[in-house]
Amino acid sequence: MPLNSSNMQTESEHLFEEIKKYDFYPESMTRIAGEINNVAFFPGGRGTFDNSEYISDKPIMIVGQDFDSFKNFERSRNAGGENIDKNPTWKNIRELLKNCEINPSDCFFTNAILGARNQIRNTGKSPAFSDEKFLAYCKDFFLEVLEIQKPKLILVLGMQVARFFSTFESLSSWAEIKTFNQADERHLSVQKQVILSPNFETTLVLLVHPSFRKLTVKYRRFRHYIAEDAEIEMIKFAME
Repeated sequence: MPLNSSNMQTESEHLFEEIKKYDFYPESMTRIAGEINNVAFFPGGRGTFDNSEYISDKPIMIVGQDFDSFKNFERSRNAGGENIDKNPTWKNIRELLKNCEINPSDCFFTNAILGARNQIRNTGKSPAFSDEKFLAYCKDFFLEVLEIQKPKLILVLGMQVARFFSTFESLSSWAEIKTFNQADERHLSVQKQVILSPNFETTLVLLVHPSFRKLTVKYRRFRHYIAEDAEIEMIKFAME
């Protein structure tokens, strides 16, 4: 899926076109490909806070599990975008970025698993994890996105996303962790110089999912920092 500059496509257009070529979604998921025209996580929208159609100039990638339920996707599409002031994920991740002095416009907001859930429940383990063929496609697609963006830093939102990343050989240690306490105690929450593809290495930070941030961040530990300060220091350390 190399990006061909001669066809004058933007990077977003190219990625959405590639998504539309794959038809073998499990019954639990519905394909979505940029139908939300304003701010929204990819692939529901472009995944850029400034609504840019390019991601190669974004040094930071922020990765969720999957987009949401299809019902909520339709709601955001009809509203012209996700409600970044009321949506817990957007509200809390923006607060964290502010505390780390990161401009949201420097980030690409995306998901490890393509599509939206065909169920009301939009939290917990994605139903897509039960389909190995589809997960393999999502991983291949994710690698192609990495090749385009080449992020210096990847913020991993939640334990389920860590499970997705654990299928990479360089992050196999994440397959052994079940809780954030384990990740912190084993010093696995920040992973530097990780090779995810042959010609590319990056740094990853495992964070609690922002939708549950207020409930779970209090348990985080990093060096002598605890709770919110621990995750802030993880990110600052990763950016050194």
